[in-house]
Amino acid sequence: MTTVAVVADLPSTGCVRGTAALRLPLGNGQGRLSKEQFLDATGELLEREHTVLCIYPTWRAGTARHDINLARSSLNTPRVVGMPSNLPPLALSLMVDLLAHLASYVPPGVVVAMVTRLAKMLSAGALLRSVTKFQHANIPFGQH
Repeated sequence: MTTVAVVADLPSTGCVRGTAALRLPLGNGQGRLSKEQFLDATGELLEREHTVLCIYPTWRAGTARHDINLARSSLNTPRVVGMPSNLPPLALSLMVDLLAHLASYVPPGVVVAMVTRLAKMLSAGALLRSVTKFQHANIPFGQH
């Protein structure tokens, strides 16, 4: 099974009942994890699960990318996967919760492949003004 974690300080949307992605905020401050705590949490997750998928926002990618790579190298495993996402905070929170729900039904490779697919679908849905006649959405060329 795959554990889906978001490496950012994002609350759950609550849209996906019964399932939520793990929140692992990094950095200094209250409620945030240090590098050592992140490594310990990742190691514990790997003992229970097959893969840990860490999704991080591109607008705060530096620390997250570094700590995920540090976890991969110090734990000596390719089962810690880091994926960047350029979605805004609300869409990113919804996406990771959907992926966490999906992770209990499909293998890890499919969950990783769905990161970019869901991001595209959420972005396209956010651009629509109305969902009437959704099958024939008229999107101006400038928004492509």
